[in-house]
Amino acid sequence: MRDLERKVDALPASGIPAPGREASGGVEGVIRWKDRPLSRGRVMIVLAKVAGVPPESRGKAKAGVAGVPGGGEGNTFETETDAAGKYRFERVPPGEYLFYWMPNPETGWIRRLRDKPDLEVVAGGVSVLNIPADRK
Repeated sequence: MRDLERKVDALPASGIPAPGREASGGVEGVIRWKDRPLSRGRVMIVLAKVAGVPPESRGKAKAGVAGVPGGGEGNTFETETDAAGKYRFERVPPGEYLFYWMPNPETGWIRRLRDKPDLEVVAGGVSVLNIPADRK
């Protein structure tokens, strides 16, 4: 509770992070593949407004990071899961993102079938996305 109070106290009255505070967020979660943690799998988030097409459809030519059309620093982020299937992205600019994972090079990139972005990053917050999604 004290952490939340400190975060709220750090915000100016407008609700915008105080000058000098990092205006970014994070994304973390766990991926399970075939009922086991996905160990050493690749994970990628792509800013939805520049994503255009899925990574597997982008061909060999790369325009920016990870071949995202119009991509570049700040639009695409990649990491690897640990032995327990956990991944984490830090210092991600706010926005809506598409989420992809690659269990191994043979499968290629995978994304859940959705018409909307998979997650939203909010400055100062951490978005959690587990695959498969937590059941409620």
